[in-house]
Amino acid sequence: MKAYLPFVAAMLLCASCRKDQQQDEYFAFNDNELRFVNYTQGQSLRLMDTLGVVHNMLQDHYQHGFVFYEGGNEAVDGAAATGYYEKYQVSYHSTTDTSLKLSVHTEKRRGLSIGSLLQIGHYFVSLNANGIMPATFTLTVNGVTYPDVRSFTARRSNNYNDTATLFHSRQMGIIQLLYPNGKAIARVP
Repeated sequence: MKAYLPFVAAMLLCASCRKDQQQDEYFAFNDNELRFVNYTQGQSLRLMDTLGVVHNMLQDHYQHGFVFYEGGNEAVDGAAATGYYEKYQVSYHSTTDTSLKLSVHTEKRRGLSIGSLLQIGHYFVSLNANGIMPATFTLTVNGVTYPDVRSFTARRSNNYNDTATLFHSRQMGIIQLLYPNGKAIARVP
């Protein structure tokens, strides 16, 4: 037994003295980033266009949780870092119009928001959730009053000069897209 004592003591000493040992870090969303986490797994949506056509939106993909990373842009002091970052991604498609899709993607790494991407149809908004945000207001759409709404300029994916206005509610997510020609598509309760 005494023969093993120096060996055990040396192992414990080496384990406690390692300076290169790093703990995995967890980078969770802050309140600004949580503003864009609006949809739940399995949730379906309904959108209505200017002509009164209702589009049932089915969820294609849902992911929300911590994703493991190693190295890359997260390297610290030249050494590859490991940890977990929070990621939220959801996408929907219309059952009646193959070109109508809705998606949201937000993620955070090493304390920095990678950003949020909101997309409906061919229009998208790419933003830093921790950047300067437009003021909030209350908006009534299809007879429903939404508090804590912000408006964003959405750009068309194949023509950045073509813009629309996207309205986003903290509680409900994307609630309306106003096209430049005066048409709109909006959430239906």
